[in-house]
Amino acid sequence: MLYEHYQYGPTNHDRFLSQSMAKTITAMLIGIAISEGAIHSVDDTVQTYVPELTGKEIGKTPIQAFLHMASGIAFTQSSQGADDRTSDDARLDRELFGKDKISTIDQSSALRSDARLTPSFLR
Repeated sequence: MLYEHYQYGPTNHDRFLSQSMAKTITAMLIGIAISEGAIHSVDDTVQTYVPELTGKEIGKTPIQAFLHMASGIAFTQSSQGADDRTSDDARLDRELFGKDKISTIDQSSALRSDARLTPSFLR
């Protein structure tokens, strides 16, 4: 790593949702695993490589479905922002960070109120 910067107050000790970044890295790692022969094909089911999932619906799902975000796992994101505490993304925030989405959003909004939102490389 050549450069590391944390904007709006977080540090290298804070957790954050990496969603699209994680999808990209996961897809690259699957590609590497295929090229090295550790995974035969994206058409293989997950249970082929994770025996604990054998016989479960998630285990019967092809790797490719996960890479395309089409696994069939129900997950809803709220367009109502901080007001929707029952959405899956709000529940995920609570599970990962132990916080309510409202406090997370309020905190990030407060951090950004004085900051320019344009990334420094575009200024």
